[in-house]
Amino acid sequence: VDLADPKIRPVEDDDVISESGSVPPRMMVPDKQVLRNFCDKCTYTSGHENWRVREFVEGFTDDLLESLRSMCDRNTGMEVGDFVGIGSMFESWKVCTPLMCDLMVPFSPPDPHSFQYDLWCSSSRDMPPDMLGCGKISVSRLGEEEVGCLCGSADLGEDLLCLLHGRNDAVKVALGPDELLCSKGTHFLAKDQVMKWFQVSVTKAWGRISHKYDFEVTFRNLDSAGALKIRFRSGKVVVLNLIPVVQLGDTDAYFVSHFPSDRDSLPDPYR
Repeated sequence: VDLADPKIRPVEDDDVISESGSVPPRMMVPDKQVLRNFCDKCTYTSGHENWRVREFVEGFTDDLLESLRSMCDRNTGMEVGDFVGIGSMFESWKVCTPLMCDLMVPFSPPDPHSFQYDLWCSSSRDMPPDMLGCGKISVSRLGEEEVGCLCGSADLGEDLLCLLHGRNDAVKVALGPDELLCSKGTHFLAKDQVMKWFQVSVTKAWGRISHKYDFEVTFRNLDSAGALKIRFRSGKVVVLNLIPVVQLGDTDAYFVSHFPSDRDSLPDPYR
C-alpha cells in the first residue's frame, strides 16, 4: 500500500455523513450498546479481581452450607458435604466477565441408606452416543433384603422387651421414596425432587444467616437447583451456581443431572 497515494487519507467527520444526511452503505457505525455488551462478555478481568471474588464466594458458600447442615435431621435428612470449586474461576482458565463461580455440592442419604449406581458405559447397550457415561442412581437400605426384627416395625409396648435389641438402641427410621428424593413409586433418585429439596434448603439456610450480611441473595433461574445472584448495595453483582451432585464412590467423579448453563434438561430419574 502506497501511503502517498492521494486516494488514501484518514476518514473525516464530513465523510461519514453524505450530502443527503444518510450513512453510506459501506460505512458501519458501531452501536454503543453492542460495544458495551461485547466488553462486558469478552473483556478479561484482572487476576486480583478474580482472587477477591473467589475468596468471597468460598467464604459465603461455607457459611451457607453450614447453616443448611444445622437444619438437617441427622436421622432423616440428606447429608451435605463440602463444596468442590470447578471451572475457570477455580482452575485458572481465562475468565471473562461477568464472573461466574461454579461449585459442586455433594450429598448423600442418611444411614443406613446408600446410593447404588448403574453406569451406562458399555457400547453393547442400546444407548445414544451422547448418553454414554451417564447412568441411574438408586437408593437402597443396608440389609433391606434380610428379614428385619419385629421390634423395628411394631410397637411392643412397655410390657414386652426385645432380647436382641435393648431399649436404648437407636431405631432406624424407615424413609419413604419422597423423603429419599426418589421418583414416585420407585427407588431411583429424581432430579426434580433433588432440585426442589435443594432450593428449599438453600432458601431456609440463607434466611438463618441473612442478618449477618449487607446484600441480597436471589435465585436468578428457578430451572437450576442453585443458580444464585448476590447483589450489593453498590449495585455490583456476583453470580454463582451451587450444583448438587452425587459422588461416584470414593472417586473424583460425580453425577450431575445438568449444569445451570444447559438449556435442555434430561427427564427423571437423576443422571
